[in-house]
Amino acid sequence: MLTTIRRAVGFIVGKLAGVLHEELEKHHHKLQLRQQSDLIVQFQSCGRQLRLNGQIMVTHPDMTCLGDNVHIGDNAYFYTAGGLYIGDNTHISRNVSIYTANHIYEGTALPYDEQLKHKPVLIGKNVWIGMNVNIAPGTIVEDGAVIGIGNTLSGRVPAGSVIGHARPEIIKQRDKAHYDQLEQASSYGGINGKPVTFTDSRLSAEETVFTFVVSTGRSGTTSIARYLNQSDQIDFFHERRKQLLRLSYEYECGNSSEERILEELDAIYVRTTQYTKGKYGESDHHLFNMISCIRKVLPQARFIWLVRSAKDVVQSGMHRGWYSDEETHAKYDVIKHDWNRYRIRGDHIGVIETEEWQRMSVFERNCWYWSYVNEQIEKQLQLIDSTNWIRMTLENLVQQREELASFTGISDLNHSFPHENQNKVQMNTKAALNEKQQQAYDRWCKPLMERFYGQ
Repeated sequence: MLTTIRRAVGFIVGKLAGVLHEELEKHHHKLQLRQQSDLIVQFQSCGRQLRLNGQIMVTHPDMTCLGDNVHIGDNAYFYTAGGLYIGDNTHISRNVSIYTANHIYEGTALPYDEQLKHKPVLIGKNVWIGMNVNIAPGTIVEDGAVIGIGNTLSGRVPAGSVIGHARPEIIKQRDKAHYDQLEQASSYGGINGKPVTFTDSRLSAEETVFTFVVSTGRSGTTSIARYLNQSDQIDFFHERRKQLLRLSYEYECGNSSEERILEELDAIYVRTTQYTKGKYGESDHHLFNMISCIRKVLPQARFIWLVRSAKDVVQSGMHRGWYSDEETHAKYDVIKHDWNRYRIRGDHIGVIETEEWQRMSVFERNCWYWSYVNEQIEKQLQLIDSTNWIRMTLENLVQQREELASFTGISDLNHSFPHENQNKVQMNTKAALNEKQQQAYDRWCKPLMERFYGQ
């Protein structure tokens, strides 16, 4: 009798344990799906048929661009503060780590200080990355590469390379003719290599008309982006790409070659961003020095040069703490801190001696910035056919709506014009300048202001 009872109890406990385990598994799966859904909506751009298999950690999803049919395995850890781009049909296995930034060990502390060196990782299309692979900051994996289990990658992996285990060495090349045949046929593998199909359509960069708003910042770029994005005929974003802060700064300082800039811009706009409406645009003042680069990557790109009165921009910049030696960052998160870290400075780019820059007041530094950025924009736009760019002023933007609609080719711009990015503290930009401020204004801003506004 006792034995029978024990068997019955054991049977019941076993059944309950099985049911409990099954329920816990279901709960864990639902939680994982919810976490993945929350992550997906935060990506800077994300293609179709994305598959996240398990627990995925992406530190900065807003700095991460994913193409179509990208698969990422369980226990992936991607530190993406420096920018991560993964092209179409790239499959990444389990336990893969990708870093896009590194500490500076020759800084102000041991073993390293708090500063980070950002180096984006670019992974091309049709790449297969095996388990336990580590990818170092600045790595470029070109199209069609196959990376074996356990490798640590740095530098550049050539297209079509098959990298063996343990040591990152090329053991052979893929059959290029066969590869090209599959690529031309759009024959891509999905889950477990089964053919992948897409139920919706997207446009390539070649099929999309691009419009970029370039400016000094603090000049109404948020307002014009929100205004244009009200149209059903265009997707328009304001400062969508935080990596442009670093790109613009490194390019202006000569720390990145044009080839490197073009490669990352291509990864951003051609390889990993999806387009659906045939018209796409961004406003971002960090593009001021990359207009020529944008045109090389996107030959059909057009530009709106948005100008605002120098006094207004200078006062607004000063209110935000631009170029202030006493500016603190305790209230800023990492990304906002980078806005100051990557701000263009005359002494950093070699156009003003360090001693002179240090003597300049915050007001004069902001005057220099307004003048320098507008001059750089003008120099680059003068190399472009005049039909592909237009100069507009913030003060007259409402009156220029018809001209804006004609230039962008948007026929449904009948909405009211929003006024965004207003400072909470009202600034008196009409106040008279003191003698030193007037001298700085006359030196840096007056010539352009006379041309733009006749004053």
